[in-house]
Amino acid sequence: IDTDHKVLVQLINDLYLEMASGDGKEIINSTLDQLVDYSKNHFRREEWLMKSVDYPDFENHEAQHDAFIAMISKFLKSANSDSITLDMANFLKSWLSNHILVTDKKLAYHFELKNITKQGPGK
Repeated sequence: IDTDHKVLVQLINDLYLEMASGDGKEIINSTLDQLVDYSKNHFRREEWLMKSVDYPDFENHEAQHDAFIAMISKFLKSANSDSITLDMANFLKSWLSNHILVTDKKLAYHFELKNITKQGPGK
């Protein structure tokens, strides 16, 4: 999960750099597509892990994932007709930071309570 988070943060950083350098919509849209794809895969892995340990806040956590994907998809649709805005990039950074530092921390605490480490249960 932590490795996934690093990739997601890097994709958002790439988006900022592309916007700042004035890269074309095709490059920016490509990064947004990568962000959507990687987010979906990450969320699937995280949700599988939550189910495997009977995480009590699963439904709320999953709803946050769904809302994030919906928002990025909305940005992608508007990006295809308009320009990418700094507001969008700020939303992505803010949402991801908050999700990792608050919501995923609760999940990590649950893993600790279940004695699950990076190597797996009870190791």
